[in-house]
Amino acid sequence: MYRPPKVRPKNLTIGGRYKIKFFTVLFVNTIKTNLYSQIIINKLLFINYYSQVIIDCVKKFV
Repeated sequence: MYRPPKVRPKNLTIGGRYKIKFFTVLFVNTIKTNLYSQIIINKLLFINYYSQVIIDCVKKFV
């Protein structure tokens, strides 16, 4: 019966450290993109709200 070799914890090796660093960078980048997308969404909502207000004003005048 085939048994896979015992896997040592990779955190001790340089590769492990690199992997951790890579993941932290990835994590930070995802957070940044989330922030930017949130800002964009907020701006779109803001624009949407203002357009709604303008439409309401126009309806009042018409």
